Amino acid sequence: ASCGPALPVGRRARSSAAAMSTVVIATVVGAPALRQESGEAHRGAVSLSEPSPAVRSLGLASGASGGPVTPTPSGASTSGSVSAAASIAASAASIGVAGALTADEDVANRMPPLGSLALLLLLPLLVGTNLVIVIPTADDYSHRLGGDQLFGGLMISSIPLGAWIGIYLNQWMLRGMSFKSVLIVITAGTIFGNVLYALAGLMCFKWTLLISRVVIGLCNGFSLPCMYISLTVGLKRRSEVVLYFSAATTLGYAVGPTLAAVLDVFLKSMRVHNLVLDSDTAPGWFMALVYFIFLVLIVVVFEDLPMHVTRPRPRSSADAGDRFPLLSSCAAFWHVCVASAQLTMAEVYLVYVGQQHWGW
Repeated sequence: ASCGPALPVGRRARSSAAAMSTVVIATVVGAPALRQESGEAHRGAVSLSEPSPAVRSLGLASGASGGPVTPTPSGASTSGSVSAAASIAASAASIGVAGALTADEDVANRMPPLGSLALLLLLPLLVGTNLVIVIPTADDYSHRLGGDQLFGGLMISSIPLGAWIGIYLNQWMLRGMSFKSVLIVITAGTIFGNVLYALAGLMCFKWTLLISRVVIGLCNGFSLPCMYISLTVGLKRRSEVVLYFSAATTLGYAVGPTLAAVLDVFLKSMRVHNLVLDSDTAPGWFMALVYFIFLVLIVVVFEDLPMHVTRPRPRSSADAGDRFPLLSSCAAFWHVCVASAQLTMAEVYLVYVGQQHWGW
């Protein structure tokens, strides 16, 4: 009654119908604006006092100071309809914000299939074991084929050198192959390298040892687990998975010499010693068998990733402004390099002292 004189029955009916139309139009037309406002609210920049464009297009303007929306002289029912539309808008905005927060939480906690992740965490264990399992027998094997201690050291160090080249080889393969296909190829190559290492005694050619170890290094695939973790594990779980990766790598350095000693004891107890199978060739045959089982598991269990996700992308102009933390990265790389070198030198020296002075 305070908004104007009383309206006839016909005009009140038309005003009520117009008000209902206003609610429907404001709800439908304002949906994109609500989605935009919900995204802005997720970034902490939404303003609830600002009317939406749909409301302003219907002639419902706010005050000069950004105050609440005031009804027009079209009737009290229109004011109630606008209030209902504002309530719907606020509810939709709150639902959109809650949905966006839930989606972000799911992305941060995402995890790949357990079987695939377990296989990728098993790979660094196999790589570390394959590197150091030959340390107890490398010197004797090289001397048997006409080499010396320097040649035995080259046998051990050829895997890391080959792995350095293999990183670029893996990136090149990922341009035209899926992630699972690359895993199958490098695993098959590792099997071939270990078989070639075991057959070097039958060939009586010392360079076969070096070639086989280089092939194993090229098919190392040491960078693939890190790549898989970065693509499939959310930020909140990534540190946990990287910890498992580091533990598997370190465990491989301890398992390798232990397996070599166990194989030596087993063959001596079985009195097996020939050109094909003895204490020197047993590490090659054993790792070939282990990698064959790993290959079967990759084919059966591993779930592949889409190629557009794993394919290397060229550096865009938008990323050119992001500076690589050179000094901190060099410090981290130096730490990894020194720790690995110290561990390998300690293992080689302890084996040498044990064989030459302690009668192992």
